[in-house]
Amino acid sequence: LDGANDGVWDWNYQTGEVFFSKRWKQMFGFAEADIGTSTSEWFARVHPDDIDFVGATIEEHLHSHTPAPSLEYRVRCKNGDWKWTLGRGMVVSRDGTGQPLRLVGTNSDIDQRKQIEAELVRAKEIAEARREQVASLLDHSGQGFLSFASDLVVEAECSRACASMLGVVPAGRDAADVLFGADQAKAELLRETVAAALAESDPWQCEIMLSLLPTEVRLGERLLKAEYEPIENKRVMVVLTDVT
Repeated sequence: LDGANDGVWDWNYQTGEVFFSKRWKQMFGFAEADIGTSTSEWFARVHPDDIDFVGATIEEHLHSHTPAPSLEYRVRCKNGDWKWTLGRGMVVSRDGTGQPLRLVGTNSDIDQRKQIEAELVRAKEIAEARREQVASLLDHSGQGFLSFASDLVVEAECSRACASMLGVVPAGRDAADVLFGADQAKAELLRETVAAALAESDPWQCEIMLSLLPTEVRLGERLLKAEYEPIENKRVMVVLTDVT
Protein backbone atom coordinates (compact mmCIF):
# COMPACT_ATOMS: atom_id res chain seq x y z
CA LEU A 1 0.00 0.00 0.00
CA ASP A 2 2.85 2.39 0.73
CA GLY A 3 4.21 1.46 -2.67
CA ALA A 4 0.88 2.51 -4.17
CA ASN A 5 1.47 5.95 -2.62
CA ASP A 6 -1.28 5.48 -0.03
CA GLY A 7 -0.79 6.11 3.66
CA VAL A 8 -1.79 3.27 5.96
CA TRP A 9 -3.22 3.36 9.47
CA ASP A 10 -3.97 0.51 11.89
CA TRP A 11 -6.21 1.33 14.87
CA ASN A 12 -6.41 -0.84 18.01
CA TYR A 13 -9.86 0.16 19.15
CA GLN A 14 -9.49 -1.39 22.59
CA THR A 15 -6.31 0.46 23.55
CA GLY A 16 -6.91 3.57 21.43
CA GLU A 17 -3.46 3.27 19.85
CA VAL A 18 -3.01 3.87 16.12
CA PHE A 19 -0.10 2.96 13.89
CA PHE A 20 0.51 5.49 11.10
CA SER A 21 2.76 4.42 8.24
CA LYS A 22 5.72 6.48 7.09
CA ARG A 23 3.90 7.38 3.88
CA TRP A 24 0.84 8.54 5.86
CA LYS A 25 3.01 10.99 7.79
CA GLN A 26 4.86 12.17 4.69
CA MET A 27 1.58 12.85 2.89
CA PHE A 28 0.79 15.59 5.38
CA GLY A 29 4.33 16.88 5.71
CA PHE A 30 5.35 15.16 8.96
CA ALA A 31 8.53 13.36 9.91
CA GLU A 32 8.47 9.98 11.66
CA ALA A 33 8.93 11.50 15.12
CA ASP A 34 6.25 14.18 14.61
CA ILE A 35 3.29 11.82 14.93
CA GLY A 36 2.46 9.71 17.96
CA THR A 37 0.06 6.79 18.31
CA SER A 38 -3.05 8.53 19.67
CA THR A 39 -6.27 8.83 17.65
CA SER A 40 -6.10 12.57 18.32
CA GLU A 41 -3.16 12.73 15.91
CA TRP A 42 -5.75 12.20 13.19
CA PHE A 43 -9.06 13.53 14.56
CA ALA A 44 -7.54 16.83 15.72
CA ARG A 45 -6.29 17.52 12.19
CA VAL A 46 -9.56 16.98 10.32
CA HIS A 47 -11.10 20.20 9.00
CA PRO A 48 -13.81 21.65 11.31
CA ASP A 49 -16.34 21.58 8.47
CA ASP A 50 -15.66 17.89 7.84
CA ILE A 51 -15.16 16.39 11.29
CA ASP A 52 -18.84 15.91 12.14
CA PHE A 53 -19.79 13.87 9.10
CA VAL A 54 -16.48 11.97 9.14
CA GLY A 55 -16.87 11.08 12.81
CA ALA A 56 -20.54 10.14 12.42
CA THR A 57 -19.78 7.88 9.44
CA ILE A 58 -17.02 6.08 11.35
CA GLU A 59 -19.21 5.65 14.45
CA GLU A 60 -21.98 4.20 12.31
CA HIS A 61 -19.58 1.71 10.75
CA LEU A 62 -18.17 0.76 14.18
CA HIS A 63 -21.48 0.07 15.85
CA SER A 64 -24.00 -0.58 13.08
CA HIS A 65 -21.94 -2.86 10.83
CA THR A 66 -22.43 -0.56 7.83
CA PRO A 67 -20.26 -1.07 4.71
CA ALA A 68 -16.65 0.15 4.83
CA PRO A 69 -16.73 3.95 4.45
CA SER A 70 -14.95 5.89 1.73
CA LEU A 71 -14.80 9.60 2.58
CA GLU A 72 -13.34 12.74 1.04
CA TYR A 73 -12.29 15.34 3.61
CA ARG A 74 -9.55 17.82 4.48
CA VAL A 75 -6.61 17.30 6.84
CA ARG A 76 -4.35 20.05 8.22
CA CYS A 77 -0.73 19.54 7.16
CA LYS A 78 2.32 20.38 9.24
CA ASN A 79 2.70 23.74 7.47
CA GLY A 80 -0.92 24.65 8.27
CA ASP A 81 -2.30 24.07 4.79
CA TRP A 82 -5.40 21.94 4.23
CA LYS A 83 -5.05 18.89 1.99
CA TRP A 84 -7.89 16.89 0.52
CA THR A 85 -7.64 13.17 1.13
CA LEU A 86 -9.69 10.10 0.32
CA GLY A 87 -9.97 7.99 3.46
CA ARG A 88 -11.03 4.34 3.39
CA GLY A 89 -11.23 1.97 6.32
CA MET A 90 -13.05 -0.96 7.88
CA VAL A 91 -13.35 -3.04 11.02
CA VAL A 92 -11.26 -6.17 10.48
CA SER A 93 -12.00 -7.90 13.79
CA ARG A 94 -14.69 -7.89 16.50
CA ASP A 95 -15.09 -9.67 19.83
CA GLY A 96 -17.75 -12.24 20.63
CA THR A 97 -20.34 -9.53 21.33
CA GLY A 98 -19.71 -7.77 18.05
CA GLN A 99 -17.72 -4.90 19.53
CA PRO A 100 -14.91 -3.62 17.27
CA LEU A 101 -11.35 -4.63 18.13
CA ARG A 102 -9.29 -3.42 15.18
CA LEU A 103 -9.69 -1.14 12.19
CA VAL A 104 -7.38 -0.80 9.21
CA GLY A 105 -7.51 1.83 6.48
CA THR A 106 -5.72 4.06 4.01
CA ASN A 107 -5.52 7.70 2.98
CA SER A 108 -4.91 8.85 -0.60
CA ASP A 109 -3.83 12.31 -1.71
CA ILE A 110 -6.62 13.77 -3.89
CA ASP A 111 -5.71 17.42 -3.37
CA GLN A 112 -4.79 18.11 -7.00
CA ARG A 113 -8.01 16.55 -8.25
CA LYS A 114 -10.10 18.65 -5.85
CA GLN A 115 -8.28 21.81 -6.92
CA ILE A 116 -9.04 21.05 -10.58
CA GLU A 117 -12.70 20.42 -9.70
CA ALA A 118 -12.87 23.75 -7.84
CA GLU A 119 -11.29 25.56 -10.80
CA LEU A 120 -13.82 23.99 -13.17
CA VAL A 121 -16.68 25.10 -10.92
CA ARG A 122 -15.28 28.65 -10.80
CA ALA A 123 -14.82 28.70 -14.58
CA LYS A 124 -18.42 27.54 -15.06
CA GLU A 125 -19.70 30.20 -12.66
CA ILE A 126 -17.70 32.92 -14.48
CA ALA A 127 -18.96 31.72 -17.88
CA GLU A 128 -22.55 31.67 -16.62
CA ALA A 129 -22.19 35.16 -15.15
CA ARG A 130 -20.82 36.46 -18.45
CA ARG A 131 -23.61 34.75 -20.37
CA GLU A 132 -26.17 36.43 -18.11
CA GLN A 133 -24.46 39.80 -18.63
CA VAL A 134 -24.56 39.38 -22.40
CA ALA A 135 -28.19 38.23 -22.27
CA SER A 136 -29.09 41.28 -20.17
CA LEU A 137 -27.35 43.61 -22.61
CA LEU A 138 -29.13 41.99 -25.54
CA ASP A 139 -32.50 42.12 -23.82
CA HIS A 140 -32.17 45.83 -23.15
CA SER A 141 -30.78 46.76 -26.55
CA GLY A 142 -34.19 47.02 -28.21
CA GLN A 143 -33.17 44.40 -30.75
CA GLY A 144 -33.77 40.69 -31.06
CA PHE A 145 -30.87 38.27 -31.48
CA LEU A 146 -31.07 34.62 -32.47
CA SER A 147 -28.56 32.18 -33.90
CA PHE A 148 -28.53 28.78 -35.59
CA ALA A 149 -26.31 26.38 -37.52
CA SER A 150 -26.99 24.79 -40.91
CA ASP A 151 -29.90 22.79 -39.45
CA LEU A 152 -31.65 26.15 -38.78
CA VAL A 153 -32.69 25.08 -35.26
CA VAL A 154 -32.67 28.27 -33.17
CA GLU A 155 -30.28 27.99 -30.24
CA ALA A 156 -31.35 28.49 -26.63
CA GLU A 157 -29.18 31.60 -26.19
CA CYS A 158 -31.51 34.01 -27.97
CA SER A 159 -32.60 37.34 -26.54
CA ARG A 160 -35.95 37.67 -24.78
CA ALA A 161 -36.84 40.50 -27.15
CA CYS A 162 -37.18 37.90 -29.91
CA ALA A 163 -40.21 36.36 -28.26
CA SER A 164 -42.10 39.65 -28.14
CA MET A 165 -41.11 40.58 -31.69
CA LEU A 166 -41.89 37.18 -33.24
CA GLY A 167 -44.85 36.28 -31.07
CA VAL A 168 -43.27 32.93 -30.12
CA VAL A 169 -40.24 31.73 -28.17
CA PRO A 170 -37.92 30.85 -31.07
CA ALA A 171 -35.49 28.56 -29.19
CA GLY A 172 -35.66 25.02 -30.56
CA ARG A 173 -37.76 26.01 -33.57
CA ASP A 174 -36.91 26.08 -37.26
CA ALA A 175 -35.62 29.60 -38.06
CA ALA A 176 -37.18 29.57 -41.53
CA ASP A 177 -40.62 28.78 -40.11
CA VAL A 178 -40.23 31.36 -37.33
CA LEU A 179 -39.18 34.16 -39.67
CA PHE A 180 -40.99 33.33 -42.92
CA GLY A 181 -43.51 30.62 -42.09
CA ALA A 182 -46.26 32.41 -43.99
CA ASP A 183 -44.02 32.86 -47.05
CA GLN A 184 -42.73 29.48 -48.14
CA ALA A 185 -40.63 30.95 -50.95
CA LYS A 186 -38.63 33.09 -48.50
CA ALA A 187 -38.44 30.23 -46.01
CA GLU A 188 -36.95 27.91 -48.64
CA LEU A 189 -34.58 30.66 -49.79
CA LEU A 190 -33.30 31.01 -46.21
CA ARG A 191 -32.74 27.25 -45.91
CA GLU A 192 -30.84 26.96 -49.19
CA THR A 193 -28.79 30.13 -48.74
CA VAL A 194 -27.71 29.37 -45.17
CA ALA A 195 -26.67 25.83 -46.11
CA ALA A 196 -24.61 27.12 -49.04
CA ALA A 197 -23.11 30.06 -47.13
CA LEU A 198 -21.98 27.96 -44.17
CA ALA A 199 -20.42 25.43 -46.54
CA GLU A 200 -18.39 28.23 -48.13
CA SER A 201 -14.72 28.27 -47.05
CA ASP A 202 -14.23 31.93 -47.98
CA PRO A 203 -15.63 34.18 -45.20
CA TRP A 204 -16.12 37.03 -47.65
CA GLN A 205 -18.22 34.87 -49.97
CA CYS A 206 -20.22 33.67 -46.98
CA GLU A 207 -21.06 37.27 -45.99
CA ILE A 208 -22.04 38.17 -49.55
CA MET A 209 -24.40 35.19 -49.78
CA LEU A 210 -26.06 36.04 -46.46
CA SER A 211 -26.46 39.68 -47.51
CA LEU A 212 -28.76 38.54 -50.32
CA LEU A 213 -31.34 37.15 -47.89
CA PRO A 214 -34.66 38.99 -47.33
CA THR A 215 -34.20 41.88 -44.92
CA GLU A 216 -37.91 42.38 -44.21
CA VAL A 217 -39.84 40.08 -41.93
CA ARG A 218 -43.56 40.85 -41.84
CA LEU A 219 -45.60 39.32 -39.05
CA GLY A 220 -49.15 40.58 -39.23
CA GLU A 221 -48.99 44.34 -38.76
CA ARG A 222 -45.44 44.21 -37.42
CA LEU A 223 -42.48 44.83 -39.70
CA LEU A 224 -39.01 43.69 -38.68
CA LYS A 225 -35.66 44.41 -40.27
CA ALA A 226 -33.38 41.35 -40.40
CA GLU A 227 -29.59 41.41 -40.65
CA TYR A 228 -27.59 38.20 -41.05
CA GLU A 229 -24.04 37.76 -39.73
CA PRO A 230 -21.77 34.69 -39.86
CA ILE A 231 -20.38 33.83 -36.42
CA GLU A 232 -17.99 31.25 -35.01
CA ASN A 233 -18.45 27.48 -35.35
CA LYS A 234 -20.27 27.69 -38.68
CA ARG A 235 -23.32 29.50 -37.36
CA VAL A 236 -25.45 32.49 -38.36
CA MET A 237 -26.75 35.24 -36.10
CA VAL A 238 -29.87 37.18 -37.08
CA VAL A 239 -30.35 40.67 -35.63
CA LEU A 240 -33.97 41.81 -35.65
CA THR A 241 -35.08 45.42 -35.33
CA ASP A 242 -38.72 46.46 -35.06
CA VAL A 243 -39.23 49.15 -37.74
CA THR A 244 -43.03 49.12 -37.66
